Order: sequence, then structure tokens, then C-alpha cells
Amino acid sequence: IRPLYLRTDSLIGTRMLLALTCYSSNPDFGTKYYDERLALLTLGNATSELQIVPNTPPCSECTELTEIGTPDSVLINGKHGVRIELFTTSKNPCCPRPDSVTKVSLYYFIFTPSGMQQVLNIMTHRDEQFHHETGDSVVSYTAQLFPQLDAANNLTSISLTYQISVNTKPVRESVVVYQWNPKKGAFEVSQR
Repeated sequence: IRPLYLRTDSLIGTRMLLALTCYSSNPDFGTKYYDERLALLTLGNATSELQIVPNTPPCSECTELTEIGTPDSVLINGKHGVRIELFTTSKNPCCPRPDSVTKVSLYYFIFTPSGMQQVLNIMTHRDEQFHHETGDSVVSYTAQLFPQLDAANNLTSISLTYQISVNTKPVRESVVVYQWNPKKGAFEVSQR
């Protein structure tokens, strides 16, 4: 268990984000290969609760390994939240694949009275390597984010500029804007 983030709320109590680390039971893999899951521990005045945050497929269906980065505090619609970077790779020796995929995603959560709510998930980088008889190829996706804050420091929108390349040659570039929708309580695509 690795502590990631601590927040105290006078009404709810103390909340701690945790990375739950699962190491392989195969002694040959040691601590080199591991998978992390995000959890929220709430220590209230009368009760305590541990919630696993479903940000990746269940371990029984998972072929990838995930590492959780260090969260940053964000304010969204007047609510405290976090931005967390997740690093994912298909280089899982327990589930070998012919291709290789690595990706980085940003997850945005807000704290709610009952726990946490995911309000946005943005992939910021992805490399996929394919092995063919005629030669290998790499498809890459890279994105730059430009967050917009209001006068009260609330995150209101995120502009994302991305590029897709095949074997280092750009094949597509575009811009996506995610706008906070207070009625839905989440970000949504407002422009492409």
C-alpha cells in the first residue's frame, strides 16, 4: 500500500488516496512487474470505509500493468478533487501479447459525500508497436493539454492538441475541447 493523497473534510472526515500494489506470485518476476489499483480510504467520525476506484479492468480480465502517479489537487465546480496520471503497459509476462502498447492517461476525480466521482479521463500518450513479416511499425499518439481556470481557480475546460504518427510520420492532428457541464456533473466534448 502506497499513500498518494490526504485531505481532511470537517463534515466527512479524513480521506486518503492509496495505491494498492499487486506483485506477481512468480518469483522470477520479483518486484519488476506489478500492477496498481486506486483506492479511497475514508476515516469518518463514526465509521470508516475503503473503496476501490474502478479505473482499470478487473485483474481477472486485465492483460496490462498499471502504475499510478502522484495526484495533484484540482478545484472543479467548487468541489475539491484530484488529477491522477496512470501509466499502463502491455508488457505483462503473465499475459504475453504479440504487440506492445504503452499509454499515459489523466484521470480527473471530484470528492463527493459518498466517495469520489470520475469526471474526465484523457489519454495523453500512446505507443503501439506491431510486429509483421514485412517489418515492424509504431503508431504513436501524443497530446498537449491546456487547462482553463476561472477567477476562483476552478477548472472549467481543457483544450487538447493531439497528433497521431505512424513510424514517426504525422498522419493526423486535431484539437479537442472538454468543457465542464454542471448539469451532468462531468466534462464533455464541446468542440472538435
